[in-house]
Formats: sequence, C-alpha cells, structure tokens
Amino acid sequence: MFLGAETEGVRAHADAVRAGASTMATLLGALRSSTAGVDWRGGDRSQFDARAQDAWAGTTVMIDVLRRLAEVMDAEAQQQDEASAGEGHGAADLLANGRRDQDDPEIVTGKMRDAVPYRRSEEEAERNIGSRGVDQGSVNDCWFLASLMGIAERDPEYIREHLWRNDDGTWTVQMYRDGEPVEIIVDSEFSPDAVGHRVPVLDADGEMILGSDGQPMMRTEAGGWPAIYEKAAAEYRSEYGDSSYESLDYGWGDEAYEMLTPGDVERTGQSGFAGIRERFESGPVTVASEHPQDARLYPYWEGRVDDAMVVPRHEYNVAGFVTAGEPAPDGTVSSEDRIHLENPWGPDGGSLDGTARAGDLFMTEDEYRENFRGVSSVDMGG
Repeated sequence: MFLGAETEGVRAHADAVRAGASTMATLLGALRSSTAGVDWRGGDRSQFDARAQDAWAGTTVMIDVLRRLAEVMDAEAQQQDEASAGEGHGAADLLANGRRDQDDPEIVTGKMRDAVPYRRSEEEAERNIGSRGVDQGSVNDCWFLASLMGIAERDPEYIREHLWRNDDGTWTVQMYRDGEPVEIIVDSEFSPDAVGHRVPVLDADGEMILGSDGQPMMRTEAGGWPAIYEKAAAEYRSEYGDSSYESLDYGWGDEAYEMLTPGDVERTGQSGFAGIRERFESGPVTVASEHPQDARLYPYWEGRVDDAMVVPRHEYNVAGFVTAGEPAPDGTVSSEDRIHLENPWGPDGGSLDGTARAGDLFMTEDEYRENFRGVSSVDMGG
C-alpha cells in the first residue's frame, strides 16, 4: 500500500504506465500485421512464424502485466482517498478475463475457425434477449459479455433498437465511441469459439417445452444477438488488419459499457452492498473476482476465491439482491442479505482447472468481499 501517497501523482504514474502499455500493444499489432503480409514461403518462414508466436505471446503477457500494475496504482490511489475520508474499504481490482477450461488458459488466438454461416431472420436472432440468453465461448471477453447481459436484462428493447439485419444478410450494431454513436457492420458467419445463444426448446407446434421444474428447457445455438454483438465488439476493438476475437482478450466492464451505451460510466475498487445497490438502481453493474496469482503483486492481497463456486479473475453481472429470510431462485435461504451474481458461462456454469464453477452465485456481503474487488456500472436512468 502506498501509505500517505499523493494520490494525484500515483494516478498520473498509472496513466503513464497505461499509455506505455497501449503503445506497446499498438506497435505489436502493427508488427504482426506487417509481417503477416510479407509474401515469404518455405521452411525458414515456418521457423520464423513459430519463434514469432512465442515472442508475440511474451509481449502480450508483458502488456497485460503493465496494465494490471496501472490498475493497481489507480486502486491504491482510491484506497488512500477512502482511507483519508474515513471509509477504508477500497481495494485493488484486477483484469477480468475468466473463461472455461481449454488447452491454453492464458493466451487465445481469437481467430475465426470453421466459421458457420448464420442465415436466421432478425426475429430469430432476437429471441431470449436477456442475461440468460448468453453462453460464453472460448474468447476472453467475460468483461464484455457480463456488461451486455446486464443491459439486455434491464432493457431488451434497447438491444433490439441497436441491432438490425441488412438486406445483404450482414448485421449492423450501433455502438458508441466517446458517447457518440458508431455503426459496426459484421457478416453472418460465426466461429464455434464465439459466444452461444441460449434459446428455449420448442415442440412441433412451436410451443416451449418445460422441464420438471416448470421452467423452459434451453439449448445453445450458434449466432443470435449475443454473437452479433460480440463480433461487432471485436471489429470495434481491432486496430490493425482483419478483425479478430483476439482483440477482445482482457478488459473491464466499464469499457464495455462505454462501447454499448452513451451513459455515464464508473469503475471503482471494492464496494459494499450499499454502494452496489445504489448504482444498481440506475443501471447495470458488473463485478470482477480475484485470482490466486494476484497476491504475488502485493503481499497484503489475499488473492483468494472460493474454488467451489467462483471463477477467478472473471467478471459477473449483478442480477440483484435477495433479502434475508427470503428464498433465492435456487431455493436456498440465508439469515443475511445476499447478492445474486450471474456468470457469463450461463446458468449451468462450467469447469475450470477440473473444478465445476457455478452459473449463479448467491453470496453474503462477507463472502462477496472475500472473493470480489472491482465494480463497474453505467447510469441508464433506472
């Protein structure tokens, strides 16, 4: 902790580190784009590409580390301000990028593989707009999907108004840059790596089939509004060459809110239930969990999560709160108020490091504080 630090100086240093990381990312993107465009074939080229991929990966990790350190400094400055104000609950949050088990848990290429054409109508693409219509794929974009989930659940019509199918089969998504609308056009092919679209299972008459619990049975299909938005976000974030899902690796909920809405966005360190409730009243909120490796940055960080439930370094959508004594949607009851968090992996959750992680979390304030740090929100007027 930077005890007694001059917080504006700490923030200025964080901005300088962040700017340096962005410069590195820009140069790396330009380098990768320029080398990829060289007409050079043969064994030497293959050897070069293999070595270059290692270099790209190492540089990407370094950029990630610098960005995390900048976030640490921002959070420390906030913590110092809060301590000076007599609150003392500020804490550093960390980059959110959690995703399911796969061969490489740190680096994902994000490139389209075996793209599947999507030829459904606008009406079909817009089925089940809401937080439970999302099923994250193998792209590192929980930060974006968690934010998208909250907006969709709060205002499905907002999603419809910002998405439309063009006559040539492409899709247009209206996003925002510096509060001003921008239109992103994407084609109708989606990778199996992309986010899935959860829709109800229908019978031969087009009626929803209900499970034993009385709820509609669901299945996940390619394409749909989540995949269209995700591909538009990849295009939005790509600076060099062809757009790639790789551009969505790593981020924060506040950036996603700025991409998706013109509203006022805020990101802070750890906040208690009272602060989250207040922000939730005016718009969607996401929270980011810790990671065991986070304790390596500063010894006073515990960097722990509940391995039985929480995905480390992962962004969740805040679905609401459960009052003490009232049953949660999963039937459990607690003597304390609880926060309801939704995992972008979908209600069924998934596996990480061989351990099942929950799709929905219901946590008391103490449990929440032990596992989560960063809070992002956007004011959408209630």
